[in-house]
Amino acid sequence: MGYPMKGSKPYQYMEHYPSLKTIAETFDIPIKEIEDNRTNKDNLIGFPIKYLEEKAINLARDGKWDTFMDVLALIIYGIVLFPTIKDFVDFMAIDVFLAYKHRGENPVPAVLADVYCTLDFRHEKEGGLIHCCSPILYFWFVKHIFQDMHQLKTKSKKEWANVLANLNERTIQWYSRSQDINEVICRCGVFVDVPLMGTKGCINYSPYVALRQLGYPMKKPQ
Repeated sequence: MGYPMKGSKPYQYMEHYPSLKTIAETFDIPIKEIEDNRTNKDNLIGFPIKYLEEKAINLARDGKWDTFMDVLALIIYGIVLFPTIKDFVDFMAIDVFLAYKHRGENPVPAVLADVYCTLDFRHEKEGGLIHCCSPILYFWFVKHIFQDMHQLKTKSKKEWANVLANLNERTIQWYSRSQDINEVICRCGVFVDVPLMGTKGCINYSPYVALRQLGYPMKKPQ
């Protein structure tokens, strides 16, 4: 994603949506226009993608490129990094973007938290649509499973089921030797397990599992 973790602080939900004033000032939108275009969809407050796209087009036409880039980034946050409803950017995605822009908070832990929360929830429900940053899952599959690039082709549900059912520790490539990582964070202070907080909730994460993914023996920190 291009967001270095070192020296950055993770996104932290402040228990409230961003103010209309902050949204208005950041995206050069009058508060009245925000009030007229914000929508409640399935109990989520946000903006339709169509409205944001029209806003971006108008900004480009007026030559306001800095604000145009902010609106474009917001669209990406809403439909790629933190998706909820199709063609809709909710205020949680807006909050993550504003936290990065104004407070320098890193969105990567929130993206990972949303992926883990979604997979955990769907596992408990035994199925359903996955609403998270799907490019991360695609990248993981390509990097760790499809070592033979010729396998990358359109597959039916049955073919995907066969691929996943046949996975084992020998078919998954956990670690690329080209990474050459010598230092691994295995704990957060005195805590072995740490919470990952995202837009969909909070989930427990054990950093020491990264040892396996980086090619080291699994040893629980003392």
